[in-house]
Amino acid sequence: MARENALSYSVSANGPAGGWYWEVIADRNIIARGLAPTRVRARADALKAAASHIERQSEDLSQSRGDVLPSLHFEGA
Repeated sequence: MARENALSYSVSANGPAGGWYWEVIADRNIIARGLAPTRVRARADALKAAASHIERQSEDLSQSRGDVLPSLHFEGA
């Protein structure tokens, strides 16, 4: 059972073009994505994007109160 407001991110090799592709997904929608030169940098960029999304949600929740902050799940190489 998927949690509402769940976040996930994935990191994968960018194929023949080189580098690493990353994306952050919230509620089945890609909310951020990018390319990085290394796997470590791709994971860092994805986590930074996810943290930014959580921070924005937290600000919204503090105004409306009652929702639960999202969890974060990693899928990738």
